[in-house]
Amino acid sequence: MMKNEKFDARSQNTLVAIRSSILELLQKKRLQEITIAEVCRSAHINRGTFYHHYFDIYDAYESIEDEFFEEISVRLSSVDVSRLELSFFQEILEFISEHCAFTLFIYTNNGKNSLLTRLIDYVKNKYIRDYSARFPQLSRARIEKTFTYGINGSMAVIIDWLKSGSLEEAGLLAAEIVRFNQYVVSGFLENSMNMSENQT
Repeated sequence: MMKNEKFDARSQNTLVAIRSSILELLQKKRLQEITIAEVCRSAHINRGTFYHHYFDIYDAYESIEDEFFEEISVRLSSVDVSRLELSFFQEILEFISEHCAFTLFIYTNNGKNSLLTRLIDYVKNKYIRDYSARFPQLSRARIEKTFTYGINGSMAVIIDWLKSGSLEEAGLLAAEIVRFNQYVVSGFLENSMNMSENQT
C-alpha cells in the first residue's frame, strides 16, 4: 500500500506524474519490465521522490488500480443497474474511453486477482441485488445468467469499440448496449413466467 503522507498540491501533482508515466509505459511493455528509473525519467522526478510515495513499481500500479476501481464503484453505488438508464451507460463509456489504454491493458491482463475480476465481481453483486429487488419472480440462478449474457456481450462490444479508436459516439453505443440488455432481461423474464405457469 502507498506510504502515509500529507497530501498537498505538490504531492498530488507528483502522484499524477508517476501514474501517468506508468500508464504510458504500459502501452509499450509489460508491467514487470518497467523500471523505476524509466518512470522517474518520464515523470521528471528523482528516485528519492518515487520512494517517498511508493515502495516499488507494483505498489504504484496497485494505487492506479485502486483509484480506477474506486471511481467505477462510486459511479455505480447510487444507480439501480436494473433500470438500464441510458445516461448512466453513456457516462461509464465516456469514462472508459478517457482511460482507453488502461482499460485495454486490464482486459488483456486479466487474472484471478486482477482489477477486471474485482470490477466484475462488484458489478455482479450489485446487479443481483438490484434485479432481485425489482424482479422477485426471478431466481438468483436466472439473474446470474442474465448477468453473464449481458456482461460478456457488452464487454465484447466495448473492447471492439476501444480498439477501433472509439469512433462511434458513446451515446450511440450506450443505446445499443441498453437495447441488448433489455432484450436479454425481457427474454429471461418471459421464460421465468412461462415456467411458473406450467408448474401451476
